[in-house]
Amino acid sequence: MINRLEKAGLVERQPDPDDRRKVIIAVRPDVPMPVMGLFGSMSHSMLELCSRYEEHELALVLDFVSRAADTMHAEAIKLQENAGKPTVDA
Repeated sequence: MINRLEKAGLVERQPDPDDRRKVIIAVRPDVPMPVMGLFGSMSHSMLELCSRYEEHELALVLDFVSRAADTMHAEAIKLQENAGKPTVDA
C-alpha cells in the first residue's frame, strides 16, 4: 500500500533520525487538502488509540512489530529461495 501511495506522489519515505533501519511515511506537503482529508478519520482514530498507552508501552509494541516484520521478511525470502524444492519434515 505504501509503495502505491508513494508512486502516486501522495507520501514520501523519510529516514528515521533515531534508527537507520526504519523510515517515516509522511504525506507530501504538496498533496491537496481533500486527499489528506480522506485519512483524517483514520489518523484521529489511531491517535486516540495510541493515547491509551504509556510511551514505554508504545515503544514495546513498536519493538515487537518491527522485529515481527523483520522475521516475516526473512522467512518470506526463505520461502522464495526454496520455492519448488521438496520440503523435509523435522
